[in-house]
Amino acid sequence: MLVQINPNIRHTEKSSDKHPLSYIALGIDDLLFDFPDHSGQDSEDTALSQNGCQITRLHSDQADILPLLKMTLAEAHRHEPASEQICQYLLNAFLLKIGRVTNSQFSAGSVPDISGECAQIKDYIDHHYSKEVTLDDLVALSHLNKYYLSHIFSKSYGVAPINYLLDRRILNSKELLKNTDYSITHIAHMTGFSSANYFSQSFKKHTGITAAAYRKILVN
Repeated sequence: MLVQINPNIRHTEKSSDKHPLSYIALGIDDLLFDFPDHSGQDSEDTALSQNGCQITRLHSDQADILPLLKMTLAEAHRHEPASEQICQYLLNAFLLKIGRVTNSQFSAGSVPDISGECAQIKDYIDHHYSKEVTLDDLVALSHLNKYYLSHIFSKSYGVAPINYLLDRRILNSKELLKNTDYSITHIAHMTGFSSANYFSQSFKKHTGITAAAYRKILVN
């Protein structure tokens, strides 16, 4: 099993006397994963991603990934000439390999200091925007006062959580308008809008043109 966890996500590992865990933990500074949406997929081979983490069954890929991880850690403990460069080379290969296996992308750079609650809420919205989501739902998930949640989320991401939800829905609707021939009503339903009329109003307010006009521009 491969467990990928983004920065600022609170987590813990629990084992048992009967089936104790054996694991290697690798922490990488300034690395952020972008996990794909696996909702609606039931296969046991499919990765499970939620709340800023993803769990993937490696199966045969373990034979390629585990040696890279072990070699990286072994080199890091040697502190010999060129160890840092070798670790960087092995780490790049490791990340590219798990990116291919898990269908996840990663970005390197300074990761903002965002609270675990905000990161959890953002990830929840990213994976549940197509369903009915209210501010009360987000409050229950984060265990924070709604006014404080809105404040710290806005401070972290520059937008209130419900507005981020709307942005996420509009973004996905643009992809559907571009890449499918689904009707406007069907796209409204797929992206979590309560009605086609509300979707049309929101889309025009957000983009300045109607959804139909947006699609027509893409076609032409």
